[in-house]
Amino acid sequence: MSNKIARMYQSNQNKINQTIFPGDYVLATKYSDGMPQDQWCIGFYDYTDPRYTPVRHFVVDNNNNNFRFNGFRRMEKITPERGKYILENREKIDNSCFSLWWFKRCSMRVHNCKEANERCR
Repeated sequence: MSNKIARMYQSNQNKINQTIFPGDYVLATKYSDGMPQDQWCIGFYDYTDPRYTPVRHFVVDNNNNNFRFNGFRRMEKITPERGKYILENREKIDNSCFSLWWFKRCSMRVHNCKEANERCR
């Protein structure tokens, strides 16, 4: 990654983090692309470690247990309703060809996962 792109990425990450505070409900993914076959979680934002490139975001559960030792590369705030929708449809989402970030912003109609999977074929 060139230095210019890395600085732009870091700048965008910092803008995102300015609106997220410890304890906020978030969706986090191991890689920035958000493919559901990779590690991901829904939990509470704890902190960001800038020593990594790109920075890593650490997310905890209700008991303050860290979900992933090395953190997540991408994290965004979500509503509890969105979190419930994603968790209830996680098997369909895991088998889809769409990113978790697509499901973060799509309509929460019950049959939406089915429609998404049909578009993949």
